[in-house]
Parts: sequence; structure tokens; C-alpha cells
Amino acid sequence: AHNSHGVEGVCSSHHPNANSTLLATCGGKLSMEFYILCHGSSPSKTSTVSLLCSYRTLGKATIDHRMNAVRASPLHPHDKKSHMILSGDSDGNLHLCVLSEKALARKTTIGTKLHGNGRPILCLELIRCFGKILA
Repeated sequence: AHNSHGVEGVCSSHHPNANSTLLATCGGKLSMEFYILCHGSSPSKTSTVSLLCSYRTLGKATIDHRMNAVRASPLHPHDKKSHMILSGDSDGNLHLCVLSEKALARKTTIGTKLHGNGRPILCLELIRCFGKILA
């Protein structure tokens, strides 16, 4: 359920003991989409998926300019239900945003772009170490 530009990466982020999970997809035209998966409270209850928001960059992106990889991690405190999302694009830049699972008034969010070396980022990993998140 992503835009028509193709999905390049998918990830999820889940807070301990939460009944929901953040799902993130990334792809063409530097796009990312964020969804909330609400887990049923019992095995007989169905789970639901709803669109939280979309990430867009400032300025125009061509179809060839794409997000190649995405990773997400829950942030503390867990009761805020916030997540850090990091993605890498075809120009070697990183895109960082922080999202809450709470519904937004606008369905679009803008993050921070960290300029890279021009070489495409094809994979990412986030590791927690001594209370910090390393990429």
C-alpha cells in the first residue's frame, strides 16, 4: 500500500508491552510512508493497519532519486510512543525524523537531511548501545 513509485525498503518499530507497531516503507521520489499496526487484544480480535503520515523532502525529487533503505527504533520514554526513523537515499544522504504514534493534524512530516558523500546508501542498521542509538 505504498505510492506508485515502488517500495525499496520496509521496517517496523515496537515499544515493549505496546499493542501497536510502527511500520515504515520507503521508495521512489524520496518518499516514506508510515503506518500504525494495532494488534488485536486477543487472538480472536483482528488487527488493523492505518496510515499515520508520509515523509516528503523539500524541493522536487525525480523518479530516479529514491530512498533505498529504512530502519526505525522506539525512543524513551515508552509511554510517549515515539520512534526514530532513519533512511538512506540514492545520493548518499541520510534522512532522519522522529514520529509519535499519535495521529497528526497534517498527514505529511518533514525530517532532517544529513548530507553524505554522493554514494548510494543501500543498507542501514540501528544498534542500541549504552542508552544511545548508533547507525
